[in-house]
Amino acid sequence: MFRQPFVLAVSAALLATLTVAAPAGSAPAEQAALNAASFKDAAGDSGAAPDFTDVDVGNDVVAGPIVFWIKLENRPTDLTGDDVVFLLIDVDRNPETGDEDGAEYAVGVDAESVWIDRWDGEAYVEMESSSLAATFFRSDRFLRVTIHPADLGGPSSFDFFVLSFAGEDVDAAPNGPPWWSYTLAGGRPSLLALGLLLNPKAPAAGKALTATMAVGRGDTLGLLDQGKVTCRLLVGGKALKAARAAFAQGLPQCRWNLPRAAKGKALKGTISASFGGSTAKKSFSARAK
Repeated sequence: MFRQPFVLAVSAALLATLTVAAPAGSAPAEQAALNAASFKDAAGDSGAAPDFTDVDVGNDVVAGPIVFWIKLENRPTDLTGDDVVFLLIDVDRNPETGDEDGAEYAVGVDAESVWIDRWDGEAYVEMESSSLAATFFRSDRFLRVTIHPADLGGPSSFDFFVLSFAGEDVDAAPNGPPWWSYTLAGGRPSLLALGLLLNPKAPAAGKALTATMAVGRGDTLGLLDQGKVTCRLLVGGKALKAARAAFAQGLPQCRWNLPRAAKGKALKGTISASFGGSTAKKSFSARAK
């Protein structure tokens, strides 16, 4: 089942026209392609603190970073005031080592900054991490945290939980041990074609035709924003070379200049995006007016 974070990076205008929502009955092969993991926490149990409801985690099998998507149900705009969210990570998966909960690393995020501390056997000590980043997506109330596993000692799997604070109010997810677990994926990234926008919807002979596709990554639960774009279009059964085949605004895009002779002819096209040894594609058909 597709997770909402797939569509977070799409601009508002394009999102309004792209059909990127998951179909109710996704094909089993598409479901199996998602190697990220999803977890849920009860809503309404945080008081005034940020309320966790969904937590997704994956890892970029090409570039390496671990990606966390943390939904803050009661924060529609961002963390505010004295809000703090902590991501506690037990890299050796041994509750007897690390802090009192077994964690060796603690990532903290507030309204102004993100940082990481490492347990030194007695206390947490702040450390440097060039790969650590945090972004809040207002459209869906997701906090996205990324960090390279090398900055966590290079684990192949880990246990983790999240905590939030606002004054004296607290939320934890899960609410107690055992903590959630994740094993880093390898191999090729799974690419899922999510939607296609044809502009204009009614192609006109002698005018430009643009096809834009949204492609979800099953490893990071984000949108593919790099790779090779391949464009194919048949006009009345004859191939027409694309004038553009590239990423535009972070999405794969094809553009063709339809000849005047295309009027009344059938158009059959395909847009493909390839990255890391995997390919996603969408086909379309229309008739030039």
